[in-house]
Amino acid sequence: MKSNRALLLTLMTIIGALMVSVVSYAQTSPASASNTVTTIGITGGTGRPITQDALGSSNLISVALSGSTEVSVADSTGFAVGDYVRVDDGTTVDFHTVAGVSAGTVTITPALATSFPAGGTTSVVEQAVYTTVPTWNPVIGSTTSIKPGNHFLVNATGLSTSNASVVDILLTNGDQLTHNYGHLNRRMNVYVLCDTDVPCTGGPFVETTAPGEWGQSKDAAGTDISEVPDFLNLTNARQGFVLGGGYVYGITVDGGTVFTVDTNEGVNDSLSPTDLAQSSIF
Repeated sequence: MKSNRALLLTLMTIIGALMVSVVSYAQTSPASASNTVTTIGITGGTGRPITQDALGSSNLISVALSGSTEVSVADSTGFAVGDYVRVDDGTTVDFHTVAGVSAGTVTITPALATSFPAGGTTSVVEQAVYTTVPTWNPVIGSTTSIKPGNHFLVNATGLSTSNASVVDILLTNGDQLTHNYGHLNRRMNVYVLCDTDVPCTGGPFVETTAPGEWGQSKDAAGTDISEVPDFLNLTNARQGFVLGGGYVYGITVDGGTVFTVDTNEGVNDSLSPTDLAQSSIF
C-alpha cells in the first residue's frame, strides 16, 4: 500500500497539472450494517457525484440568459446540491452542477454558456447511471441477487487522452465477510459519460451515446470492458480497470449473487463489504 502511494506521488510530481479524482457513490447497507466506501492515494479536485436520491426533472418557466447561474423551474423538489444536471432545449445542451436549491429556483455552476427559452421547451434533468444503489437482502441458507447500482465515479478529465488512469477496486474486509457469506460475487462494469452537446462516438464509447447519457466503456487500449468476467468476490478481492484520460467514468455493480450462512454480526464479522479505490497514472 505504501509503495502504491509513493508511486502515485512521484507520478503526480512528473505530470504536474494532470489529475484524476475518484469519489464514492452514495451507498446503503445490504442489512443492518453500514456499507463504507473510502478512497486513498487520490489527488486533485472532486469528481461529479451522481446522487442516489430521486432524480430531479423539470422545465424552465422563464427564459434563462447566457451567463446566468440561476434557472427558474416548475418544480425544484427533486434537485439537491451536488446533483449533475443537463439543461436541454432540444438543440443546445449544457451540463452543470447544482450549487443551491430554493422553491422554484436551481442555482448552477458554471454559468450558462448560452440562453435557453422557457414555456416547457427546455428541460433540466439530473443525470444518473442507475436510480438505485447496490443492495441485497441476506437470507440464511439461500442465494439472493444483488441489485445493480453505482459504486465509484472516476473523473479523468484532468488527463490528456494520451494518458490513462489505472483504477483498482479493493475489497478490504473479506476475512470478516467469510463469517457470514458462502460467496459474494459482485459483477463490476464501467460506463462513460457523453459530456457534450453532440452524440459521442469512438474513443472509449462502445456504441454511439447521446449527449448527457452514459454508455458502455472501453478501456484505454480500446478493448471492450466485458461485464462477464469482472467479478469481485471473497477470494478475488481486487478488480482493476485502465481508463483513458479526458472522460468521466462510472464504475458500477451490475448485479451478482450472495449466499448467506449467518446474519448475526459479531466483533470480527460483517454483512457489509468495505471497498477502497486506488488510482495511478501513466
